[in-house]
Amino acid sequence: MINRRAFGLGLVAAGLAGPARALDRARPRAITVQAAAFSHFSALDRERTRFDRLTFLGGLDLRADDPEFGGFSGLILGPDGERLLAISDRAHWMTGRLRTQDDVPLGVAEARLGPFLGPDGRRLKETRYFDCESVARQGQTLLVGVERSHDILEFDLNAAGEPIGRARLTPVPEAMKQLYPNAGIEALGVVPAGSEWAGHRLAIAEREGRETGKGAIPAFLIGPRPGRLSFKRMGDFDVTDLAFLPEGDLLVLERRFVPFFGIGFRIRRVPGRSIRPGAMLDGEILITADLSHQIDNMEGMAVHRSPRGRTIITLMSDNNFSLLQRTLLLRFALDG
Repeated sequence: MINRRAFGLGLVAAGLAGPARALDRARPRAITVQAAAFSHFSALDRERTRFDRLTFLGGLDLRADDPEFGGFSGLILGPDGERLLAISDRAHWMTGRLRTQDDVPLGVAEARLGPFLGPDGRRLKETRYFDCESVARQGQTLLVGVERSHDILEFDLNAAGEPIGRARLTPVPEAMKQLYPNAGIEALGVVPAGSEWAGHRLAIAEREGRETGKGAIPAFLIGPRPGRLSFKRMGDFDVTDLAFLPEGDLLVLERRFVPFFGIGFRIRRVPGRSIRPGAMLDGEILITADLSHQIDNMEGMAVHRSPRGRTIITLMSDNNFSLLQRTLLLRFALDG
């Protein structure tokens, strides 16, 4: 015989379970990130550590049992190189502590994952600002570049370094609004002290724009003295991120995808003194890598100075939420 009261309560509980799970996904939550470490970068020469101007320190293959984990398109690190914040192109953020030994990455602890909230309080992924592609920090403010709508959003950061509250729209140049829908701002940073343009936001698009012509990728200085400049496109590489070195030079991460031939990445170093309105930014190549190396769709980059005095470059990949791709974290040292 069926207990009708118990059966009815069971239906109510089952009906509430779905909304409860949805509500949980709308809040930050702790996640466990599994990290498989690897010590070789070249698939052809596992003993090799030097690659052009960089020394490979180690890498991690990251996984987590959460549907919103992955798609990381932007990365920032704290001054210690351990506190990390990554953003995904599904409008989520992940924070955590990168465990290291002698600058070598070992794993990710204390990880938390949460959704960005839009100006109207809805999850950002449910709005027109869903395609988050770039990130930077300016004091206690997190800056997030949105492709397709071509906006920059501001979020407050709490004491733990997590984004809180609703997004705030910030003024952007009209020319930035005219970028191609899927070729918007992919790299965002704040010009450091020591530059004439210190405190200005530097934004670089993914590839050529409507007005720049072939070989010139649009870039913008946003601040009290705004201006337009360009980044020189070389070959079939697109821009995916930027980061400033401690001494003020600019690093630009580029990604190449060629059907049937796979992916690659490149990092260029641009003299900081060349950043000014009207400039065509260009610089030396520090590293180029392809599928003969441990790479994926490398889209995030951060720089810090380690306690040992080394300049450390950390890269992160966007797996496009595909079972065929990986979320990789790679670390290199720039010696000299």
